[in-house]
Amino acid sequence: MDPRVRDALERERTTIWGVCYRMTGSASAADDLTQDTLIRALERPPADLDAPLRPWLVRVAVNLARDALRRRKREAYTGPWLPEPALTDASVDEVERREIASYALLVAMEQLTPHQRAVLVLRDVLDLGEAETAEALESTVGSVKVALHRARKTIADHAPAHTLSRESRAQNGFALAALLEALSRGDVEATRRLLAEDVRLVQDSAGRVRAAVTPVVGIEKVLTFLTNVAKITPQPIEVRWIEINHTPALDSRLPPRPPPLANRLVMWTELDAEGRIAALHNLLAPEKLERLDARMRP
Repeated sequence: MDPRVRDALERERTTIWGVCYRMTGSASAADDLTQDTLIRALERPPADLDAPLRPWLVRVAVNLARDALRRRKREAYTGPWLPEPALTDASVDEVERREIASYALLVAMEQLTPHQRAVLVLRDVLDLGEAETAEALESTVGSVKVALHRARKTIADHAPAHTLSRESRAQNGFALAALLEALSRGDVEATRRLLAEDVRLVQDSAGRVRAAVTPVVGIEKVLTFLTNVAKITPQPIEVRWIEINHTPALDSRLPPRPPPLANRLVMWTELDAEGRIAALHNLLAPEKLERLDARMRP
């Protein structure tokens, strides 16, 4: 292997992973796509090895990820699909942590087309120029301008505050803890006060365990859903706080129950400007939970 290629691959691996993660919303897909990009570089490197390799690697990664995203969008999925979270706690290297997008941003990016998503990543994350972006995507400058305008508007509408401060991250954790405490007491009014009027609850089970098959939207519907579930759910046998995508999350393991009942869920929130819970995400899909476990260092 040419040492210039070897050094560039080692230097850019984390950046390529971050690009693929933002493109697909899946940490495991980002792993595979990063590996595919590196293999492509080894087997068919660019002709000019004296030029910086990073632009070429980014172009390959974005196009591989765009194709993977299109395939995923065409596949059938039972129930709501949530982006696969990534750990951002103290066990994760600081450089790698910086490449992990906030969860609110990943959810908002699901509203974009694959082309819009690629343009947004190249222009706003990697700071490529319009002409460079158009060349990387085999598109035109005009198409890039239109796609970027629409992508930015969608992100502003769906995730206006997707970069969380340390204080707002703490508030997310406090709100989730308060919600679970109120539910455990059966205090309906205390639960109500924690929820925004247009609160949205999404459960991703991949159809493997029992869950809401569509998002539950609105304070009354979410309140009824949560209080009913709390009444029939046993106390967890293990609870631990973790940090995913720069947000506190609660990892709860329940006593063994027969299928299709869930034995585990990871839960986290998004807050509105008044500090009320605007979104409540529940990850129950066994495969995604197993992949999250695989990333946890002992």
